[in-house]
Amino acid sequence: MLIRFHKEGTADVSCDLFQPDKVSTGAYDMVNSAGPMLTFSTYNEIFHFFSEPSNALGIGEDGMGMEGDSDFLILSCTSDEVVLKGKKTGNKMIMHPLPENVAWEDYLQSVKQITNEAYPAAYEVVIDGVIQYTVTQRYRKFILENADGSQVNLPFHYTPEGISFDEPLSLATMDVKELRWEQGSMSFTDDKVTIRARELPKTYSRYEKYIGEYFFVYYQGNTMLPVTLEEELFNESYLMKGLPFDMRIRYNAVAGSISLEYQMLPDGIVLVPWTLQGGGYLSQTQGVGMEGYMEEKATPNPGDSHLEDVTQTVILQDNGMWGKFLCDSFVAIDNNTGKDVLQLAYVTGFFRTFTQQAASK
Repeated sequence: MLIRFHKEGTADVSCDLFQPDKVSTGAYDMVNSAGPMLTFSTYNEIFHFFSEPSNALGIGEDGMGMEGDSDFLILSCTSDEVVLKGKKTGNKMIMHPLPENVAWEDYLQSVKQITNEAYPAAYEVVIDGVIQYTVTQRYRKFILENADGSQVNLPFHYTPEGISFDEPLSLATMDVKELRWEQGSMSFTDDKVTIRARELPKTYSRYEKYIGEYFFVYYQGNTMLPVTLEEELFNESYLMKGLPFDMRIRYNAVAGSISLEYQMLPDGIVLVPWTLQGGGYLSQTQGVGMEGYMEEKATPNPGDSHLEDVTQTVILQDNGMWGKFLCDSFVAIDNNTGKDVLQLAYVTGFFRTFTQQAASK
């Protein structure tokens, strides 16, 4: 996140989760609250995105969201860094100066390029040529799982060159602060430590591949509605548009799959997993839903040998999160009235066809 403070009491904010040219402006103030406190006192679309309790991206618990702060106690302040502590959560935020000659849009575009290139979510940590750990990447952190099943979070932020850990990372006998990205080897590395992407499964499809127009198929193939999957949060989610309500489609960056799950929709509507084959029961548990992988088939175009016709399908099946029940349908319920407002019975999935240049042989 980039912040520019103006003397008249406003702050400009940009972030790599948004478009590189997007800047949102709001007010800030310095007040006294058991010491000096920085507060972002009016709504800022980008900054307050992380403290919204509505949980728009499904990160965290409903009613809590990402649990970001907007009021910060100032712990220390030097010309090199300002250390802040969230008044509500106690989380620490560190601000470093950005050279005045750095263009924000160029900086964020460089960061987004690395996040796009470093798309796999499963990595292995190599020290002096030996694999020491396996980690997964999610929400700007590597998650290391120990042999006993416990997990250690290793938060970092992207830079135009690679990543920088929030605190020096102790590995073996060395401390690691920054790693550069090398696309050729698909790894973050320095002279002794490398965090490289693991081999992807054959069923893997990148985040970008799912974006676009489809037919959403349900009622055992008897109903097909045109929908569009639009980017919401890179490597995490899409918005499916075209049904009466926009719905979030989750992306699993480890497996390369997508899923439709229980979720809150606007205006008090909730999308609930439904098992018709299992007796008509409903589940209001986060994570329950249906998941699928993209399958692609290309055939020669009968009218032009230089073209090929491509069919892409995503067959959705129960994702295994509902115990003995199998999710095969969804129903949207208005919590204000308790009535069904949309039924998606016997969901099949997505499909689309298009023509493209034939691969050279």
